[in-house]
Amino acid sequence: MKFLIVLAFVTVFVSCTSSKKENTVTPMQFSEKIVNAEMELAAPLAKAEQVIKTSADSSNFEAMGKAAEEAESLIVNKIEEIDKLPSSDFKGGDDFKKSALNYFEYIKSIYTTYKNIGQAKNEGVRLAQTRQMDTILSTQQNVITMMQAAQDKFALDNGFQVEKK
Repeated sequence: MKFLIVLAFVTVFVSCTSSKKENTVTPMQFSEKIVNAEMELAAPLAKAEQVIKTSADSSNFEAMGKAAEEAESLIVNKIEEIDKLPSSDFKGGDDFKKSALNYFEYIKSIYTTYKNIGQAKNEGVRLAQTRQMDTILSTQQNVITMMQAAQDKFALDNGFQVEKK
């Protein structure tokens, strides 16, 4: 059974540069904390993707489920970190934070589905979860676009620029 394996992680967030000196440090630091949360996940999720792909290709669903569950846990930790960040002091901060949380929840949904595929009790359940993964992945570009737009708006509203890499 072949599975669609999502690219390890598409770097959505990009670093920021200030376009004015006053009153930009705090919003920029907020944005950078979200960027760093994603960057810290990149290597562990790339490793998880390798294990998931290898496990799926060899029908080792137990290993697949375990790798996905570990990745899911890492993402949950980042979601909790971001959720605790104060955001209401910044223009558009709550909206940007909500978009960031939605993005991380989307990434989590991928690994939750991988986990469910790995832990499926039978092929019927596994096939249903594979279809769920197809649905999730079909929205990937929209989720990325929405996150980038939210980051760009937050930067503009708070006087710094998003540096495209």
